[in-house]
Amino acid sequence: MLGRLGMTVDECIKKYTDFSREVFKSSWLGKKGDFATKGSYYPAERIEKIVKDCVEEKTGNREEVLLRGDHNCKV
Repeated sequence: MLGRLGMTVDECIKKYTDFSREVFKSSWLGKKGDFATKGSYYPAERIEKIVKDCVEEKTGNREEVLLRGDHNCKV
């Protein structure tokens, strides 16, 4: 977020707080159901959507390549 998406520390903290609320919002019963049907407490699909939404917000392209060989990130 800091390097590739060029976000500030404050933006990253806010986005991470938003992410955690969204990812971990399942109830106890919902988590048990996800684990029983998908093998995990927190569905990867939900996490992937949240990350892609953030990438799209910052780059305009939700499929933007995040790891490139030509990056100059020093963070």
